Amino acid sequence: AADPEFGTGALMVCTFGDKDDVQLVQKHGATVIRAIDTEGLMTDAAGPYKGLAAPKARERIKDDLRAASLLTGSGTIRQRVGVCWRCQTPVEYIITPQWFLKIVEHKERFLEIQKKIAWYPEHMRVRLENWIESLNWDWCISRQRYFATPVPVWECSGCGEVVPAEARQCYVEPTVDDPPQADCPKCHGALTGSSDVFDTWFDSSITPLVNARWKTNDELFRKLFPMDLRPQAHDIIRTWVFYTLARSVLLTGQAPFRDVAISGFILAPDGRPMHTSWGNVVDPLEVVEKLGADPLRYYAARCGLGVDTAFDWNSTKHGSDLCVKLWNISRFVASHIESFEPEEDYTVMDRWILSELSELIGGVTAAYDAYGFDKGLRLIEHFAWHRLADNYLEIVKHRIYDHNSDTARHVLYRILLSILKMLSPILPHITEELYQRIFREREGTETIHLTRWPTFEFRDEEATEAAETGLRLISLLRNFKSQHRIGLSAPVASVVVVTPPDRHVQRVLPEVQGTLRIEKIELEEGEQLSARFPDESP
Repeated sequence: AADPEFGTGALMVCTFGDKDDVQLVQKHGATVIRAIDTEGLMTDAAGPYKGLAAPKARERIKDDLRAASLLTGSGTIRQRVGVCWRCQTPVEYIITPQWFLKIVEHKERFLEIQKKIAWYPEHMRVRLENWIESLNWDWCISRQRYFATPVPVWECSGCGEVVPAEARQCYVEPTVDDPPQADCPKCHGALTGSSDVFDTWFDSSITPLVNARWKTNDELFRKLFPMDLRPQAHDIIRTWVFYTLARSVLLTGQAPFRDVAISGFILAPDGRPMHTSWGNVVDPLEVVEKLGADPLRYYAARCGLGVDTAFDWNSTKHGSDLCVKLWNISRFVASHIESFEPEEDYTVMDRWILSELSELIGGVTAAYDAYGFDKGLRLIEHFAWHRLADNYLEIVKHRIYDHNSDTARHVLYRILLSILKMLSPILPHITEELYQRIFREREGTETIHLTRWPTFEFRDEEATEAAETGLRLISLLRNFKSQHRIGLSAPVASVVVVTPPDRHVQRVLPEVQGTLRIEKIELEEGEQLSARFPDESP
């Protein structure tokens, strides 16, 4: 607690200056001197400095030492001092009677039971374990505030006997309501209601018990407890997670929840915490007003668990762009699926996109189950933007326009509905709007939020491999038409494609021709993929 090489090398113990003082006083049984009162003023123990605030008392003492020629010198030093997080005023320890809950003696039990809780992300568990292992004091559960839940006890003014409220008296205000008996059960002295209130965490730490109807509905309690999830930020692991765990273990012997999902903070765009005094606060309502609620939810969902993230208008704007993209995709699909008979005479590209959809559903489900909404959202977005919009929609158009394909309509229906269902927890407004416009009548369920989660298992490895060949050819021929200033939808009589040996080329050629509106594709074997008109030299 002191460095013998610093200053005099002597250790000064003050009751109470800081945590070290408290521990040393307890260790050595020193006499406790109450020098500062609840108003922050010096007490009788301070002698001539009684009634002064601590900073003024320090200055007066310095003046008196100087006047008595006892001050040998003064200067400024740097040290750690606990301060109020709002006003930065140094914190002073004072001596007051408080109510405590025993927790130190239960540390090992807490550590053992917390192992039954799954953490997302897992590394955040260490913060809880470190906190439990470091506990040296029991939990002070009382506070001296103007309002909160009163501590339901009366105390004897004579012998100090404590009389707690009875269950029938809940809710009780001891300073107003009568105690359960007229006088002290020991000395028959007068009982005075406690004016203390509970620490906020003492109230909130039983929310799982209250919500599961502990002691009021045993059947419901057995069904709901332990609860599934505690979602919260990382700053209150040592308080809300720990105190909830402690109360649950002490009252039921169980962990209060199965999973804990720890979020990060949303910081200001400049990377600092948002503070009104710094002028860097982003009002969520401003975002909603400019871009809508779904883009704001998109941004929030893109923030990974346990990671502090600076607010980014560009990311939120990207959420708005995704909503527009969904709208445009849905307009196209809606115009072609008003009536169709589901068929499963799938082409190679159908089998590819359905394999991709199956993989997407599996990946998103696994991500959501682990509360990785950012990972799930990225998977959906990549599929919708690049697999569906950039490729499959363009590939399938000729089958719908030229061949009136019910199979193509069926695939589009399945894909779009699945995407909307998976996005609905994150983008509830646009997905509901599109569901009502396109799917409500056929599906029959009142809202997308009551539909079943998509389940679809389809895998065709060979079709997926063939589709990659088809996508390479389509990309090549798109660039070829663009270089020759030919519209993508403009027909072309014949093109020569030079391609390395590939067993899938013949299989995908019909869909490539239909997509690019090329009447005839001649194949030549070569080392590099390229295209030319028939009358051009190789």
